Amino acid sequence: MKQLLLVYHQPLFCRAFGEAIAKKSDGVTINFVTDAKTALKHLALRPCDVILTDTRLPVVDGLPLLHRVQQRFPYVARAVMATHVDENERKQAAEYGVVLYFEKPASPPDYEAAAERVIQFLRSSSEVPRGELDAAEINHVVGGEVETGKGMTVNIYMGFDRGVMSFKGGKILHAETQALKGREAL
Repeated sequence: MKQLLLVYHQPLFCRAFGEAIAKKSDGVTINFVTDAKTALKHLALRPCDVILTDTRLPVVDGLPLLHRVQQRFPYVARAVMATHVDENERKQAAEYGVVLYFEKPASPPDYEAAAERVIQFLRSSSEVPRGELDAAEINHVVGGEVETGKGMTVNIYMGFDRGVMSFKGGKILHAETQALKGREAL
């Protein structure tokens, strides 16, 4: 199942545009975050096939975010939506590996056409391998040394929610957020 990470600072737009994508797609999971920092944390913990971001975000804009994604997660396909299409911005986006650059839909009737472009992009992109984390991957996510076979607990802060994950030998033993426990939290 393909995974899309939608990065936009207005949750209502995310919900409406996400619904337009979901209506036209078969088997796409859509994840929403509102800022670049949370997007990078999300990608580190939950790999996605495609990241779609607005060019303008709070604190760190979309293009610097995609430059970091290119460096840290080169396997993630990158797409940008802009309020106004700008050729210089399009060229910079292409340098960061952006394949799809389009004007952000301004109203719900425009969502359908934009959703179709995103779905075509999702279908043409490769699916990111998912599976157990090994010690090196946990080290990358957590930022500390991890020995294979050792148990550890990680506190995770992702925007509005926080959670705890327990690992042993690179396998996730338990996950819990304030609202979800077990498999639902992953």
